[in-house]
Amino acid sequence: MGDARYALATDGLLQLEPDGAWRKILGGGGGQLTDRDVSALLLASDGRLWVGYFDRGLDILSATGGKVEHMENEHVFCVNRIVEDTRQGAVAVATANGLVIFDRDGHEKQVLGREAGLIADHVTDVALYGGGMALATPAGITFLDKSGAHSIYAFQGLVNNHVYALGASGDKLVAGTLGGLSLLAGGEVRRNLNTATSGLKHNWITALAEVGNEWLVGTYGAGIMRLTADGSITPTDATRTGVVINPTAMAADGRLVLAGTLGQGLMVGDANGTRWKTVSAGLPSLNVTALAIHNGIVYVGTENGLVNISEDKL
Repeated sequence: MGDARYALATDGLLQLEPDGAWRKILGGGGGQLTDRDVSALLLASDGRLWVGYFDRGLDILSATGGKVEHMENEHVFCVNRIVEDTRQGAVAVATANGLVIFDRDGHEKQVLGREAGLIADHVTDVALYGGGMALATPAGITFLDKSGAHSIYAFQGLVNNHVYALGASGDKLVAGTLGGLSLLAGGEVRRNLNTATSGLKHNWITALAEVGNEWLVGTYGAGIMRLTADGSITPTDATRTGVVINPTAMAADGRLVLAGTLGQGLMVGDANGTRWKTVSAGLPSLNVTALAIHNGIVYVGTENGLVNISEDKL
């Protein structure tokens, strides 16, 4: 630009000095995230932002934007979901190597895996259910409550063992699997839905978002469908052939419904998920992998970093 020469690096903007040295003029600092491949987000009740990575553990950013705390070990590595349990003052982190429980200050307290009664070490999603939690795994669903751990899988009626997404409302639980949807009540399967028995356009269910007394269902290849209160599956404006919704990449707050796609940007729906548009401008990547909404700010995690957007602009 003019007589100056600049270079964009992964950690900032550099300028070439007359002596031939490169000097950083923008970027870096104490707020730098550890990695760019974001896989999970949580805005905790204390205002801190938890950022999980595909293969680098997780960061915790303070509400005031201070130093980033980074956790990474053999269990806190490949993060799939982060859920706050305000009842217990804890944060549950679902990883490929178990369920890791942190206290509200971000200290690791417990690691749960098969030896603790989980049906598998790999936990793909977490939902607060009853007095405890429901955990999605590639081998079925494990329920954790005061009585301990107990699991269900295809033998007990699940439509498919590989569970990708969970949605809880009262004593009802919706499980999105590789083979369709299972609707549960009281911890037992009441009904299964797939392409052969319902209006589902694709059996692989990747994400769920509650809107009123209905659920919006993200699929791997057919966009977003609607699960009505009576258990019917109907299409939406976002039911589109070839559109992949990334695992657990949906969020709703009563004003908007958001869905992250594989390579097609951010899908934005109105409060009920009736009208939809797709946003791509300003995103660091069109592969949107994690979402969170807090106090009018939308946090969008991608495979190439994190961006926040005012909800009003969407």
